[in-house]
Amino acid sequence: LNTFNTSFSYAQIVPPVSSPIDLSNLPKIIESLAIPETIGMIQERFAPNVIPGNDKLIIYIQNAHSNVDSERNTQNLIAHFQKELHLPLVLLEGGEGKLDNLFFKSFPGKEIKEKILKEYLAKGDLSGGETASILFDQYDTQFYGIENQALYNENKRAFLETLTKEPEISRRLDVMQE
Repeated sequence: LNTFNTSFSYAQIVPPVSSPIDLSNLPKIIESLAIPETIGMIQERFAPNVIPGNDKLIIYIQNAHSNVDSERNTQNLIAHFQKELHLPLVLLEGGEGKLDNLFFKSFPGKEIKEKILKEYLAKGDLSGGETASILFDQYDTQFYGIENQALYNENKRAFLETLTKEPEISRRLDVMQE
């Protein structure tokens, strides 16, 4: 169940970027978009009526947070789109502002860096988007967290508090359903 109250919405402003590929035939690009079955599936496509000068392609990746396979697939989807579409921008939930991954990028030795990132991913300390920003820096992709961190933390706190009340909520819902 997803609910959304626009009075709670907030997103960071991100500098404009232009795509290095020709998006003038957006419907054709959207129709031909494909991903390897091993890393995900396309659930929906939407090709709006193209307005000259409004040639933005948005790819929305939905995953199960802190699930290592899902996060690894997100990492691989980003790499796929970087390679195939020269992805200029990735917007991530759960963070605020431009990603600063210089600490991880400065690790000497690709194998050691990959091993460490794999461990962080497995523990849920890093997301697939964050690891993609570190591992696939040969592409000129910018990564931004688009949430207000204080609001995100408050939402997370409320969610975790709700989990503790699940038995009571379930009992009340059962009564309502009867």
